[in-house]
Amino acid sequence: MEERQNQLSQHMKDHSFVKDWERVTGYTWNRGDYHWLLYRAGAKGPSYNNLNENTNTVYYNQFLDYQLAMFSHEFGIFLMQDSIDPIVEEMKEYTRSLGSKKNLTYAPWSAFESLACWYNCKIAGKETEDYRNFGNADVKTFCQIFDRLSATGITDPAELYRKGIMEYLKEQ
Repeated sequence: MEERQNQLSQHMKDHSFVKDWERVTGYTWNRGDYHWLLYRAGAKGPSYNNLNENTNTVYYNQFLDYQLAMFSHEFGIFLMQDSIDPIVEEMKEYTRSLGSKKNLTYAPWSAFESLACWYNCKIAGKETEDYRNFGNADVKTFCQIFDRLSATGITDPAELYRKGIMEYLKEQ
C-alpha cells in the first residue's frame, strides 16, 4: 500500500484536480483540503466510498490510470453535488411519474455519473478510464447528449444535468 501511496503522491504533485474541475465547471471548491484514504478491504466490495463532504476511501490496488481517473471523477461529484442533488430528487420523481414500462429511475444517477465522466474527459483531453469502465451508467449516450447541449452554449453543470436527463428520456 505504501508503494501505491508514493505513486499517487508523485502524480498529485503534477496535477490539480481542484483547479481543473473549477476551470471546466465554473464552480469553486470551498471545503478545504480533499482527502483520499487508501484501504485494503475494497478488493471485492465497493472501491470508492464517500465518508463526508471532502473525504473518500479507495481500494488501493487498482489499475493506476483507472484509479487516477476515479480520483478526479469522485472529486467532480463532490464539487457538483450541492447544485445537482436537488435536481436528482426532482428527476427521480419525474421518472416515476412517466408511467413507462421501462424502469427509468436509474436515469438521474446515470446522468450524474456520466456528467462526471464527461467533464473528466474534457479535463484530460481524451477518453478517460472512468468513461470506458463505468458500469451500467450509459455514459456514452449521456456524453453525446452533453456534447450536443454544450455546443448550444450551455455551460452550467446543473443545467447540463437537467437538460441532459430530459433529452435522454426523450430517446428512451
